Parts: sequence; C-alpha cells; structure tokens
Amino acid sequence: MGGLGGGGFGGRAGGLMRAGMQATSADQAEVVPERLPRPEDERTSGLWTTRTAILTPGDKFSYKLKVEKGETILAGASSDAFDPALAIEDGHKKILAQNDDRVDGDQSPFIAYRFKEAGEYNLKVLSYRSVSGGKFTLKLRTFCATDISIGSASHTDIHPADTLNRVVFRLTAQKDKIYDLRSVSQENILPGGQKVQYTTNFLSLVGPTGVPLSDFRMIDTPDAMPVFQALSDGDFYAEYNFIPTNDKKLAPGFHTDVREVSTVKVKATDDQAIPFEGQELKLVEMSVKADQIVRTTLQGEPFNVRITNPDGTQTPNGPGTREPSEGQPYGNSGAWSWFKTNIDSDTDVTRVFHSDDKIRFAVRCLSTDSRKLVFKNVESLPEWKDSVPLANSLNIGDSQLFVLKSTKSELMRVAAQASHFLPRLDILRLSGELANSLCDRRTHIATDDLYFPEEGTFVIRLSCEGNGGSGDFEMKRESAKPIPYLLGATQTMQLDGKNFGLYSVDLQAGKRYQLVLDQPNSYVQVDLMDDDGQFLTSQNLAFDKVRVHYFVPTRSGRHRIWLRGSQGTWHFQFDLHNPPSLGGG
Repeated sequence: MGGLGGGGFGGRAGGLMRAGMQATSADQAEVVPERLPRPEDERTSGLWTTRTAILTPGDKFSYKLKVEKGETILAGASSDAFDPALAIEDGHKKILAQNDDRVDGDQSPFIAYRFKEAGEYNLKVLSYRSVSGGKFTLKLRTFCATDISIGSASHTDIHPADTLNRVVFRLTAQKDKIYDLRSVSQENILPGGQKVQYTTNFLSLVGPTGVPLSDFRMIDTPDAMPVFQALSDGDFYAEYNFIPTNDKKLAPGFHTDVREVSTVKVKATDDQAIPFEGQELKLVEMSVKADQIVRTTLQGEPFNVRITNPDGTQTPNGPGTREPSEGQPYGNSGAWSWFKTNIDSDTDVTRVFHSDDKIRFAVRCLSTDSRKLVFKNVESLPEWKDSVPLANSLNIGDSQLFVLKSTKSELMRVAAQASHFLPRLDILRLSGELANSLCDRRTHIATDDLYFPEEGTFVIRLSCEGNGGSGDFEMKRESAKPIPYLLGATQTMQLDGKNFGLYSVDLQAGKRYQLVLDQPNSYVQVDLMDDDGQFLTSQNLAFDKVRVHYFVPTRSGRHRIWLRGSQGTWHFQFDLHNPPSLGGG
C-alpha cells in the first residue's frame, strides 16, 4: 500500500485517477498532428471552399471573389513544398490585407477581412520567397456577420451566413478582457403571424490570427456558456446555429446579450458577500499554497458554481480540467483534491491544493433579479488526535473530515463504529491518493492496524453510506506502544486474528540474533524494525517443533519486534544466536 500500510486484517487499498475524455464529431475541428488547430480544419461538408493547385516559382495564383458590402472572408493556405503567403487586392491592385505566418511556428498564412464595399476582388497565393513554388491548398469561406456590442440588443436584419444554416456575430474585443457571450435566441415568424423563439447553439469562435491558442482562452463555466478571454485586440467571430423558417420572406429576429466578466478576489480565510446582477457571471479568485486545506461554504441562491483550472481556463478545442462533482463525494482533479460534506450538494466543499497558485470559481446567478452570494472560507480541519475519541452524528450521504498527523515509523489502530448505519473510513494523502479505505458490512466497525513509514499529514473522511439509516458514530485511534522485552525471556502472545504483538528491545549492530517461535506450521508474520522504520531482512528455518528467524542489525539501539498472524496462543524467545561448535582446543 505504498507509504501507508495495513496490518492485513480488513483494509483495502486503492487509487484514484481522473481521465479526461473528449468527444469528437463531424462538426468539430480536425486536430492535425504536430501543429496547432486551424479554423479551416473543420470537416463540415460544404462549409469551406477548397482549391488545390501548383504555383510556378515567381508567379501568383489568383482566386476571383465577388462580395457584398460588409461581407467577411476567412482564408488559409498551406503547402509542403514552399512557404505560402496570402493577399487580397481590389480592382486597382491595391493590397487590402496580407499575411505570411499566422503565428510563430505556423508558416501557413491566414486572413480574416471584412469588405467595406461590394465588388470584385482577388485573393492571391504567392511564395514568400519568390524563387520557390509547388503544390498548395487554399481554403476559404465568406459570410455576412452582424456586429454586436456589450449589453442586450435585438437584430432583425440578419441572413444566414451560408447554406449550412449558420449565423455569425462580430465582436470587437480588447486584450485581456473576458466576455460572456451568454445565450443567443432566435425568433421566427410563422406564416400565420405566430412567433416562435429558439435558443441557438454556439458552434465556434474565430479570432484575428485564426489560431485559437493565440487568440483567446475559453473560460470553464458551470453552465457551459461560451465565455472567453481575448489574448489580443481585434475582431472575433462567434458562430451559431440558424433555424430556418418555411417562408424565406419572413426574416427571423435575434437577441444577443454580451457582458464583460469581472473578477472578484477573496482570501482563503474570510467571508465575503458578492453582489450579482440577474444572470450575471463573475470569476471569484483565491490565492492558495501547496498542501493548504480550505473549506468553502456558499450561502445564497440560486447560483451555479464551478471551480476551474488553476488559470481559470479551458483549452479552445476541448473541456478544461473540471472538478468532478455529480454523484461523487470526493476526488482529485490534478491541481487539488476535493471533498463534499454532502454528496448531493456543492455548497460545502473542502479542497486540498497541490501547488502555489491562483484558483478561480466561475459563478453564475440563475435569478433574473439581483442577488448576493456569500463566500465563506475556513482554513484547515479538526485534528484526529491519538487516544482522544471523537463522537458525532451523520445523516445518509453526509461525511465529516479530519486531519491525521503521523510520526515516522508509527504503528496505530484506527476504528470507527456506528450502531445504525454502515460507516466508511477513507484515509487520503494530501496529494489526493487514496491510501486506505475501511468498511465492514457485518460488524459496522471500520477498523485496521496501519503502519506509517514517514511523518505525514492525511485527510480522514468518515461517511454514512446508509445500510440501515443514520445516527451517531464514534472514532478512535491508538498509537501502538511496544512492550519492553528482555533478551532471552520466553514471551506468551495471544492473537485473535486482528491484533498484533509489538515489543521493544535494544540490539547491537553486527551481531546475529534469533527469534524462536513455536507452532512452526502455523502462519506468523515476523518483522524487526529499527527506530527509523527500516525493516531488517531475515532468514528463517523450520524445525520439528519451532521456527527460527535470524536477524543482523545494521545499527545499535532500540528495535521493535512486530508479530501478527493467525488466531491462537504463541510463545517466542528472542536472544543472541550462539553458533554451534565442535569444541576442542
């Protein structure tokens, strides 16, 4: 069981692992190995126009465009033969936009340009070094985007971006600011004049360079609404599903509600009331240190809360490291371990953080009215001390947390019992690793003998799993105190299959000692440890009536003899080994 071992009588060890999973579909971006994803990687049929040609060195490839006023083009080119560049020229050969490398490390060019006037234009592919040439691929798409700004707005002059039932909105963003795109609703007018309202699905976001990781960070939110932090100034295009109407003469209306997101800083050891407007999203930031334990309780409703990655973000093409919660009482997200007080509630959670960092909570007010949410943070947990019983009560699905501090090479017996429910005792390292889990459905007593090779701090979680109800419980831990032993004495030991014998004796380095046990055909585990917890390797031999274990200590001083095994009465003797001789002069 690694650093924390059980005596072998009822404990079960385990580990926790959270594996991230990402779904894929035909409408998601194709992730091309060994390069950053690009908008033109999207595999939806008919969305992007693709042209493949061969560029003669020193020449230019021209693609003619006929566009409307305000129409936007997205275009990207790639080649394995040369370093391509893109340019847009008007009818007078004036360059309106050009690009060679979209970002450092990606030599494929990308252009996002909005035409100010209707007319004919040329999209040109050329070699950055005019002496080069070869095969290339050009991908492009055009659409009309509707401008949106901060705040609620209605739009009625919208047309689909293309034949694939999509609509695009353009937001001019500022670097480092965070934008909550919230929901976009569409209102269709039926032939009889009846209005039908839909909530449209968010599809994608394209920034100035066309490389998501360079343009923005998506913020992980509890309701999965599109929220992003701009990494540069510029135009950002947000695309949504368009729901067509049967009568194309009846233009649909749209409603947008874009908000800037503010960040509120709280401490790990205080209370703070945070005001929210109706349906507002805020980020609550808290600085933490490695191995810091913080219990966070939330007061106020209705709110949705999600603790995010350490930087408060998710990757552009997939979900970030979210804290698992639904149906799970505790777990480890990688950056922190978390423990619920009640399995059905996220309003009282204790977290153990694994590094110095800044943690963000994304909080959404679900009410249409203004509300307040109180963040209450308390550091640390009550300590489960040696030989001090703990008594309390639990309801079904509830748990209580404690801290256990062990000394180096410590042996202890832990136990939790309840008369009306099945108690489960979980022992976890601060890293989030499950060291031991104790539960006995027959006796309703979670107990075991544990060995701690190193000094450490552990989180103890006692939970009520029902199996009859709920009610009172009692917990107790006892450090095992060794019985002094005199070399050469015959010792009687009574084992019941659950307990063990522990004896202390002073030994000298380099000398050979022998431990003689009766009942050679019955099982007894024999260990000899020095005061630093180092186990000595033994050799043993079985004779007609006894079994002998031989040890040679590597250091002088106090040692502990640890004996455990099958039920029965045992006798043993520990003494210096006197090797046999032939005698004589």
